[in-house]
Amino acid sequence: MRVGNARGDAVTVGAQLAPVVGDLGPPLLGHQIVDGWSIAVDDFIPGSAIDSWDDHAVRAMAELSFRLR
Repeated sequence: MRVGNARGDAVTVGAQLAPVVGDLGPPLLGHQIVDGWSIAVDDFIPGSAIDSWDDHAVRAMAELSFRLR
């Protein structure tokens, strides 16, 4: 089993999953690994995503979780 190294493994996975997440999360502007550190830049979307979710977005998130599973 591989364990994260605390140098940004979660950031790398988030960047890899950005195309799958689509518009359910902030758009990924860029990702790079520099000296073993993972750096990602996401676009800022004002407001609260959870407050603005409608039934369609909740269904899309459920479908996404099944695909990721």
